[in-house]
Formats: sequence, structure tokens, C-alpha cells
Amino acid sequence: GRPENPVWVARRAGASGAMLVPDGWPSPYPTEGLAIEPALTKAITRQESNFDTEAISSANARGLMQLLPATAQQVARRLNTPHQLPWLQANPAHNLRLGSAYLDQMIGRFGGTWPFAIAAYNAGPGRVDEWLQTYGDPRQGRPAMLDWMEQIPFGETRNYVQRVMENVAVYRALAGVNAPHPMAAWLR
Repeated sequence: GRPENPVWVARRAGASGAMLVPDGWPSPYPTEGLAIEPALTKAITRQESNFDTEAISSANARGLMQLLPATAQQVARRLNTPHQLPWLQANPAHNLRLGSAYLDQMIGRFGGTWPFAIAAYNAGPGRVDEWLQTYGDPRQGRPAMLDWMEQIPFGETRNYVQRVMENVAVYRALAGVNAPHPMAAWLR
């Protein structure tokens, strides 16, 4: 079947308190060799599109990692790779390559701090800069990272960051990756 169907079923089951692991966290497309850790690529993809290659958002973001056409074009240009708009949906490997490269760019921009990079992937880096000015920077000690995440004024983005971080932990566990939880550094 289609990879997005088990994710949808798992989300429904999760609302009732049941965890459908591993079915609800599929890995239908290769993510090794991309710009970022495979667990993060899968976590973003699960949250963005439920692994639906044909997904198009109301903002016109497309494909697995829900790239806006202008963002995809900029990333392709930076990578010096050919790009055509239909490839965002027709070519999963192309979408994953551009999406992971863009997320890697956000990780670099925010000094390796995944919650900021994930929020930027969803709401834009300018918004995250704004929120760091307004609410403070957890990298400088105040507020605590969890408090900063709870202060994200967009409910969609706040939930998005939390779900992606949860998904990373699940994907790492499924892959047998013995790494600390992605929030471990912020939970001291």
C-alpha cells in the first residue's frame, strides 16, 4: 500500500493512546547519504507529508518534505543540481535531497540547534530570529529550551517542533542508533 496510510492509521491510534510501532514510522525511501541524519530526514518527512509524494499544501509546498517552489529552486541552485518543479512530487530522491540540504542549511544557521532549525523549516528562519529576540535564546541560558518551544506563538509550529523531535527519537530507536534523545542537551 501507500506509505502514508499506516502513518494516518498510527496517528489515529495514537490519539487513543495506542502506539503502532514500527508501522506508523515507515522508512519507504532511502535517506542515507543525505545532508542530515536519516532519523531527522524521516521525522520531518513523516510530519510534513506522511510520506505522500503527491502532497501539496495550501501554501503550495510540494512532495515528501513539502518544499516551496522558490525554496527548492534556491537550494537546487546552491547545490548546482538540475531542478524542475514537477520533480518535487515525481522524484522522491530529488525532494529528499533538496529538503535535507535546506534543513542542513537551517541547522547551520542556528548553530546546530535542532529545535530552532525545525521551527525555521516550518515557519521560516526570519520568524525564528524574531522569536529569539522576543522570548530569549536558550543557548544563552534563558529561557529553558522547553519553555522557549512552548512560547512559539504559532500553534502549528509549536506542535510541529514537538512532533518532529518525538519522531527523531522513534526513528533512532527503530534503527538501533544508540544516541541520546535529541532534546537531551536541553533537559539538564
